Amino acid sequence: MIRNNNNYKEMLKNLNNKFGKVNAVLANEYIKVYPETAEEHRDMQKFCREEKIEFYVIRPLSERPFKIVMKGLHRETDIEEIKSELAIALPEIEILKVGQLKNVRTKSPMDIFMIELKKNGHENKIFELTHFMFLKIKIQNYRKPPGATQCWNCNMFNHSSANCGFQTRCLKCGEDHRTNQCPITTPQENPKCINCGATGHIASWRGCPLFPKIKPTKGQGVNYPKAQREFLASQYRRQENISYSMQTQKLIPRQVELNSRQESEFNPQTGSREIGHEKEFLGFLEGAKVMYDTLKSIPNLIKTISELPMLEKTEDMFNHLIKALGTVANSVSNVQ
Repeated sequence: MIRNNNNYKEMLKNLNNKFGKVNAVLANEYIKVYPETAEEHRDMQKFCREEKIEFYVIRPLSERPFKIVMKGLHRETDIEEIKSELAIALPEIEILKVGQLKNVRTKSPMDIFMIELKKNGHENKIFELTHFMFLKIKIQNYRKPPGATQCWNCNMFNHSSANCGFQTRCLKCGEDHRTNQCPITTPQENPKCINCGATGHIASWRGCPLFPKIKPTKGQGVNYPKAQREFLASQYRRQENISYSMQTQKLIPRQVELNSRQESEFNPQTGSREIGHEKEFLGFLEGAKVMYDTLKSIPNLIKTISELPMLEKTEDMFNHLIKALGTVANSVSNVQ
């Protein structure tokens, strides 16, 4: 990746004169150059450094180190001692780098060590280690923290210092030295960002306009099936004059119940609306009251019904009830 500046034509001309026809593609503020061989890749890097052409390298997956973390060692363990002991325990692996991770906030060292191994076909053997340096340990794959990678050499993004061909820039003062070599050792009251040029923050501040924002990746969150998503959307659709918190806590009826309540009739006797089975039940009670009043006006019929439980046979019960009903019919015809 070569920086796209005003003299990019001259720069590409020099590359073509040196290496023949170069495959180059424009990519926003950079120009991607694709070498054909590994040897040409190394020669291009050397040429760019000699000609002071700023670039950074995107290493292929096969050439990137195999990274793991080792947990369980004492935080005071010496890194060189870890390298030598690993070389004895697993002579098949090739150790490139060992580093100790630090707490992001306190900057204090943790009992977690990151180890970079060369991919030689034996790197997975390190997972066979369960005890190391007389302690029980745990080996895990290294998981890169979310967000963009910031180079320690130039303090720009999306590449590491090992693959950087840009000019060195200090995060604090912007001079051509590493940040850990800067003579400024105390926090600055009003620092200047070496990337955006604004004052009040440094280039590693995530609120900087030029700091890459984290984009959601595919698969984040709960991926419900389509039918279930539609069901959830219909169940929790916002209703008028109802807060979202009330609806999600199920303190109110759903829309179907609200519609049925709006279509119900108002009962002046009870002073409330009657819906569904409530209305039907009240109608049954009114009918029972009318029947009771009718029976109350005929004492002989009520007496006959109260005597039915004393009869043993069902046939006797029917005969006794029919006899009483005949008496009632006669009394009603006499009244008319």
